[in-house]
Amino acid sequence: MNPVIVLALVATLLSMLHMIAPDHWIPLTALSLKKSFSSKRVRAIAFLLGFLHGTTSTALALLVVFFGVYAFGTKEIRIASVIIIIVVALYILINSIRESQEKKGFENTSLLVSVFPDPAFLPILLVAASYGSFSVSLISIIFVISSAVFLLLIVTLVNIGLIKGLSKVSPVTVDRIVVIALLLTAVYIYFYG
Repeated sequence: MNPVIVLALVATLLSMLHMIAPDHWIPLTALSLKKSFSSKRVRAIAFLLGFLHGTTSTALALLVVFFGVYAFGTKEIRIASVIIIIVVALYILINSIRESQEKKGFENTSLLVSVFPDPAFLPILLVAASYGSFSVSLISIIFVISSAVFLLLIVTLVNIGLIKGLSKVSPVTVDRIVVIALLLTAVYIYFYG
């Protein structure tokens, strides 16, 4: 399979898994109930938050990619990206272990937290850099759009009651699934990329 297609699928999966985490949609759902927002307004905010989160994560990754390619060149970037994937996966795993020991609610979390960049996308974009600027652009656009669409979809489905059980999914569980997806990506890149 074409590595760029694999990266596009991984970027889409990553955005979906990330938006399923309750810390992205529960604050919006709680605020919308508290303020009696219309469903149209909630959907617009969800799309905007997902878009902004995807954009800030992509901007962070693009900065690192730019300086990484400038410092190392595209040939070495693939090996560096495997190392970075492993480091990011370990960071997420350690953070999820720490979060599992802390019990805190999401209802009082600011919506701005949903806009902060996530480092999990960084290694995917680093790998894309080794396939050229078109791949970087394509993977970036896919990640930003899928982040916006998935948060919109999740918030909409939760608010109409179709996925009530999603609130029982802990962010720790989602983080650990992301760690597995990142490590599988690293294995794929190392052996087949």
